[in-house]
Amino acid sequence: MPILKNLIFLIMMVTPALGWGTELFYVLDVSIDTTMKRLSGTAHLSSGHAREVRLAINNLSNITVDGKQVPDTSNGMITVGVGNGRSTVVRYDAVFDGSPAGQSIGQPIGQPIGMIDATHVFLMAGWFPVPEGLARYTLSVTLPRKFKAVSEAENVSVAYAETQATHLFQFEHPLDGLHLAASTNFEVRQDKYNDIVIESYFFKEDAALADTYIAHTKKYLELYESILTPYPYKRFAIVENILPTGYSMPTFTLLGHAVVKLPFIVKTSLAHEILHQWFGNYVYIDHVHGNWAEGLTTYLSDYLLEEKQGRGRAYRKQVMVDFEAYVNAGNAVPVSHFQYRSSKALSTIGYGRTAMFFHGLRKRFGDETFFNAMVDFIHDNRLQTASWHDIQQSFENNSGDKLDDYFDTWLNRADIPRLTVAEGMLEVQDGIPVLKFTLQQREEPFPLDIPIQVHTESCIKTLSVRMDSQEQAFTLELDSLPTKVILDENYDLMRHLVQAEKPPVLAGIMGLEKLTVVVEKKLQPIYGPLIKALGVRKIDMATPGDIRFSALKENSLVICGYDNPVAKTLLGGPIPPGTGLGLKVFKHPYSEDGLILLIHARDMQETLAVQRKLRHYGKYSELTFDQGRIITKKRVETGNGMRILEYPAPLALRPGHDPTLGQTMDVLLKSRVIFVGEKHDRYAHHMHQLEIIRHLFASGAEVAVGMEMFHQPYQVAVDDYLAGRIDEREFLKQSRYYEEWRYDYGLYKPIVDFLKTNDIPLVALNIPGDISKQVARKGLESLSDAQKARLPAELDFSNEAYQNDLKDVFSLHGDKTGINEFNFFLQAQVLWDESMADRAFRFLENNPGRKLVILAGNGHIRHGYGVPQRLFRRSGEPYTVIVQDEALEEDIADYVLLTTEIKGNPAPKLGVMVEEKDSALTIAGISKNGPAEKAGLNQGDIIQAFDGQTIAALADLKIALYFCRKDQTTTIRILRDDQTLDKDITLFEFNSFSMHGKK
Repeated sequence: MPILKNLIFLIMMVTPALGWGTELFYVLDVSIDTTMKRLSGTAHLSSGHAREVRLAINNLSNITVDGKQVPDTSNGMITVGVGNGRSTVVRYDAVFDGSPAGQSIGQPIGQPIGMIDATHVFLMAGWFPVPEGLARYTLSVTLPRKFKAVSEAENVSVAYAETQATHLFQFEHPLDGLHLAASTNFEVRQDKYNDIVIESYFFKEDAALADTYIAHTKKYLELYESILTPYPYKRFAIVENILPTGYSMPTFTLLGHAVVKLPFIVKTSLAHEILHQWFGNYVYIDHVHGNWAEGLTTYLSDYLLEEKQGRGRAYRKQVMVDFEAYVNAGNAVPVSHFQYRSSKALSTIGYGRTAMFFHGLRKRFGDETFFNAMVDFIHDNRLQTASWHDIQQSFENNSGDKLDDYFDTWLNRADIPRLTVAEGMLEVQDGIPVLKFTLQQREEPFPLDIPIQVHTESCIKTLSVRMDSQEQAFTLELDSLPTKVILDENYDLMRHLVQAEKPPVLAGIMGLEKLTVVVEKKLQPIYGPLIKALGVRKIDMATPGDIRFSALKENSLVICGYDNPVAKTLLGGPIPPGTGLGLKVFKHPYSEDGLILLIHARDMQETLAVQRKLRHYGKYSELTFDQGRIITKKRVETGNGMRILEYPAPLALRPGHDPTLGQTMDVLLKSRVIFVGEKHDRYAHHMHQLEIIRHLFASGAEVAVGMEMFHQPYQVAVDDYLAGRIDEREFLKQSRYYEEWRYDYGLYKPIVDFLKTNDIPLVALNIPGDISKQVARKGLESLSDAQKARLPAELDFSNEAYQNDLKDVFSLHGDKTGINEFNFFLQAQVLWDESMADRAFRFLENNPGRKLVILAGNGHIRHGYGVPQRLFRRSGEPYTVIVQDEALEEDIADYVLLTTEIKGNPAPKLGVMVEEKDSALTIAGISKNGPAEKAGLNQGDIIQAFDGQTIAALADLKIALYFCRKDQTTTIRILRDDQTLDKDITLFEFNSFSMHGKK
C-alpha cells in the first residue's frame, strides 16, 4: 500500500523536529481482519536519546523486535532499546472476540478490553505493545472500506483503496495510551464551537440523538472554558460503543449503546466525560500516587451541575449515604490509594469521597482561590502526569497556607469522622443567650472545622467550631434565641451519618456483607435472580416458619412476597404493588443499622427483566417495575444534619380569635373516626371527650365510642351493663376494670353513663393486659399458640419516629418497670396499638353507618403513628386527631386542646399500701394520719372485708371504696395474728404521701 508507506515515512522523517531529548515517538501501523477478528501491527519506536523502554504485551502473540522472535514472558512485559538515530520495530498479532481478558490500568475488572467483528471494532487496552509513561503517537489503521474510525487525533485523514481504507490519526501532543473505535454502522455529523470541531459518531438507529448531544457539548465547553482554561484540543467527538463503556480519551468520548438513549446522560455523564479532556486527558494521572482525576471531575461536573440547580446539599448527602451503604472497615481504602473503580466501595471512595475532598478546599478558600488554583494546576502540568502533590502545591501557592495536615489527613486515612453530639443546653448569661454542647469522635480524632447552623425566626446563621480532640465541650454566644441548632445541616463535612439522617435505600442492602432471605421454598426460583442481583456475598435462606427472633434481630432481611407472614408481623402487611415487581426498603425495627427489603414479584419473568437493572437504582427506597420497565421510584427523605438543640419559637395565640372546642365540631363531622386523647388523671380531659360525644350525638350522627380503658375479652360485660342486665358494681367486677386499668372509675363514669342512657355502643379496644406485659418482658416469641391466636394478623414496626418516641419513654421508665429489652418493649407497644386499631377496624366493618370516637392516651395518637395510621392502613377511613395539653409541636395532631384544670371527686382512699399474695390482700404500709392509721390498722394485717364486701384482691377494695363517700364511717374486717377483727373506719381526705412500713 504505497500511500500508507509514504505517510509512515513522512511521519518518521518529521518526528525528530517535534523535540528530541528523552521523549518517545511511537508510530503504529495496524491492519485489521474483521472476519478473523484479528489484527496485525507494526510499531516504530524512536527517541532522540538512547534509552530502554518497557512494553506491556498482554494479549499479543507472534512478537518480534527488529525481526527477532520474542520468547514467552510470564509477566507480560518486554524491554526494548530505542534511540541512537534509529527506529526499533516491533511486530505482533492479536485476536479480540469481546471476551474479558487481561487487566490494565484504568480498565474495570471483567470488561472486554477489545472486540472485533464484521460490524464493530472497539479496542480499549492491550491491543498494541503499550509503553510505560507518555509517548507521541501516530496511528494508521487499515480496515474494510465501509468502516468509519475514531482515535485520539487532531488531524485525521483517510486513504481509500478498492476494498479497504487506511485511517491516519495524528496527534502532536504526548499521550498515555491509544484507543480505537470503528463501525460500519456509524453516521457522522459535524458542527463547531468557536474553533473546535465537534463530531458525533452514532449508530444509524440512534443518529437522531446527535443534535441533542452536540448542543449540550457546546454548553459544557462554554462552561468549562469560563471557569478553567480554553479547551485544550482542536476536536471533540461523541462516539457510540456497542460495549457498555463510559470512557473519555483526548479528543473523544466513548459512550455505551445501552445508555446513550437515556435522557439523563446528556445532563450528567456527558459533562463528566468532556471535563476529562482537561483532567485526565490534558493533565495526565500519575497512577502510582493515586487517581485524583475521577473525584475532581465528579466535583466539577456531576456535582457542580446539581449545585447550579439548587441540589448541592442533596448531592453531598447522597455521597455520605453511599459511603454508609458500600464502605466498611473491610473494604475502606484511603483516597490516595484509589486507582479505578472495580467495586461500589471503590467507586464511592474514588468519585464521591474524593469530590468531598475538593469541596472541603472550596469551602475553606472560596471560589476565587479554588478556581485560580485549578487554572494554575492545569497550566503547570499540561501534557504531563500530575499527582496529589502537584494539586497541593497549586493550592498552597494560591492560598498562602501550608496544607500538609489537610492533605495528609483526608488523603491517607481510610476512615472518616464519626461524630456524636450531646443534647445542647440553652442558658442566658448577662442577658445573652448561650449555647452549650459537647462533641465526641469515636476513633482517632480528625482535626475538623465543623459548621453549625443556628436557626432563628428570622434567619439562619452558620458558625464554625474547631475540634481536634476526642471529646470537646463548646460554648457559643448567640445573637438571639434560636429555634433550633443543627450540626452540618448542609453536609459540607465528609462524615458518618447518624441514624436519623440515613434514609432506607436499596444501596444499603446491596452494600451488606451478610443478608437473611425469608422466602417460601416453592418461591425461591422466582426470587432467586433478584437476590443474586443484590450482590451480597453471604446469603442465609430461611422460611417464614423457621425464622426466629434472634435471626430477625441480628440480620438485615429480604422478605419475599408482600403476603409473607413475616411481612405481616413486621411491616403490617403492605398492599402488593399492582405491577409486575415491587421493592420497598424499611429501617429494621430491631437493629439500629439494619434494613429490611420487601420484594413482591408476579413471576420469574419479572425478576429476570429487572435483575440487570437493579444496581442503577441504589438511591431509592421504593421501586415498581412492569416487564422490566420502571414505573415508580421513590425515596424516603430524612432530616438534615445532627440535632444539637430544638427550642420551638413561642406561638402567639389570640384569645377570642382562635377556635374553641365548640367551634371545631362541624369539622369533626367530616371524619368517620375521631381520636380524642387524654392524660388519664385529668378530669377536664374526660369532660371535653364527653362534650365531643354529646355534640356528635346531637347532630344526628350514628355514634359509637371505643375506649382504651376497657379490654377486649370483657366486651360482654360492657354490653351487659349498657343493656341493663348487670348493675354498675357487677360491671366493674366482670369487666375487670380495676385489675386491668386501675385509674379511678369516676374519671370515666360520666362518659359511660351518657352512652348507657342514649344506647350508644361502647367498644372495648385494649389488648389483654397479661399478653402485653408478657411481651414487654419476654417478647412475642414467648407467647403460647393460644395467646398468639388472640393477636391481630398484621403488626407494623416500620415507623422510625414512633420507635424514637418509644426509646425516649423506655430510657426514662424501662428499668423501673422491670423491662430490660427495648425490642420487647417496642413489640408490646406496637401490639397494643395494632390491637386497638384492629378491634376498631372490625367494628367499623360490621357497622358501616356509624362514626367512631376513640378515647385513648395522648401517646397512642399523637403524630398519628400509634393507632390512627394503623387503623387508616386497614380501613382507609378519614380521621381527625385531637390531643390535650401537649406541646404545640408541628404535626402533633389536627387540634391541641389547651385546658383549664377541673377538680374531680375521686373515690376515697384508706391510706394503705398493699400486697396481693396467696389470694389475700396484706397491708404493707400505712400513711401517717390517714384513715387506716386512725382506725388502728397495722402493717401485716390482711384485709378480708370492707363495707360488707368480701376482699380478696386490690380490685375488690377499689370497687368497694368507689361506692363509699369521703365522710362515711364503715366497717373493715382484718386478719391479725390468726385473729379476725372488725374495726370502724372513717373515710376523709388526707395527705397520702408519707408512709409507715414497707415502701
